[in-house]
Amino acid sequence: MKYFIIFESTMNKTLQTKLFFILFFLIVTVDSLGIVLNEMILRYIFKPLISLSLMALYLVMTAKVNLFYIVALIFAFVADVLLLNSSNEFFMLALGSFLLMHLSYLIIITADIYNYNTKKLSVILVPFLIVLVLVIVFTSQGIKEFLWPIIVYGLIVCAFGALSFYHYLERKSDTSLMIFFGAFFFIISNGMSAIEKFRLENRDLAVGIMFTYTLAQLLICLYMIRKSNVTPISNS
Repeated sequence: MKYFIIFESTMNKTLQTKLFFILFFLIVTVDSLGIVLNEMILRYIFKPLISLSLMALYLVMTAKVNLFYIVALIFAFVADVLLLNSSNEFFMLALGSFLLMHLSYLIIITADIYNYNTKKLSVILVPFLIVLVLVIVFTSQGIKEFLWPIIVYGLIVCAFGALSFYHYLERKSDTSLMIFFGAFFFIISNGMSAIEKFRLENRDLAVGIMFTYTLAQLLICLYMIRKSNVTPISNS
């Protein structure tokens, strides 16, 4: 009877996971259709559901909840809602919310790294900084009044990317690869977002931004689920 209950519980969780994935991809698909068809009503309904559906998936699947990750998803939700308004004021508020989200991710990844090598980390950081400079130069004509907020935000994103790659080099595991690719797709999404807002407006680019953004969030969510369900490795 005991083993039957365990088996039934496992089957229920597997079914719940499949349903959450179906729901998530349905939300992303309809939101993307809202971009393509320029139907804002679809975006108002489905874009905020992206982070909320990931939060639901995480809470159902995780063995131990990481509050910093929940905070990160809350800030992601707030930023997604704010970006539904195209004014510069709402953009700045959304940027601040995304900044706090990335700071939460930084706290998470920093805690997951066992040994720090400052020289190695500095070398890893350089390519990320080069990408940041290139994006700023390419969008320099439209970015002027947002320059310093964009620089601060960009540095935090670069730090997240560098630490995620450093973490992968330290662990060399599929799990660590998830958060690195999550950070990688965040950088792509942010770069395209800056180009779309400050250099050229393109609907296809907007779809690419949302695709890479949702992929980044999904990969980080899967990382958080997997790492919460494994036994921690000793630091010795």
